[in-house]
Amino acid sequence: MMDLAQITLKDAQVSARGAKSCLVRGTDGQKLSSVLGTAQDPISTPFGASSFNSEDTTRKTIEFSLSPEQEKSWDVFDTYILGYLAKHSYRLFKRIMTEDQVKENYCSPVSRKGDYRATLRCKINISGSNAVRVWDAKKERIELPEDLRQLDLVAKVSLQSLWMMNKEIGFVILCTDLQVRSSVAECPFDDAGDFASAFGGA
Repeated sequence: MMDLAQITLKDAQVSARGAKSCLVRGTDGQKLSSVLGTAQDPISTPFGASSFNSEDTTRKTIEFSLSPEQEKSWDVFDTYILGYLAKHSYRLFKRIMTEDQVKENYCSPVSRKGDYRATLRCKINISGSNAVRVWDAKKERIELPEDLRQLDLVAKVSLQSLWMMNKEIGFVILCTDLQVRSSVAECPFDDAGDFASAFGGA
């Protein structure tokens, strides 16, 4: 998990399209990143990369399943951020807000649905100059698989910005790198000869 004390939100900016956001940087001015999963304990994405209403866009949404420990870490992130946003509310939102008021408008990056494992909602660029970099288990660059479901993954994510829409606020978390460890479902067969010999030939 990233060092929460390093999180710094810049003053709000408005884009040409009217979208309001605050850039996130560390106290040293660098981007803040975190790694989800390990070689021994990889993560997965139950839905793959998708876009709203199946729009054809290079930036898509991806949700990564979180272990109970990872879920707790992101709960700590939410708690810390609510305090930070309340403390800096006048600078960021032009009005003084309590933590409870911030919480009413805050959209956590963690999604919870029924008894399913919690997921972390991120963005991923599938093409273009800022496309996600994809690696295999040997740390060699590979192409992005068409379907990321049923794959064992390790993901590097970067805290990009705080978005503001109407009264709602939340964070853009970008997946910058993916390591594809293996397929969850692997073929149980060897070559055809071995298969045939196991049953005494044709």
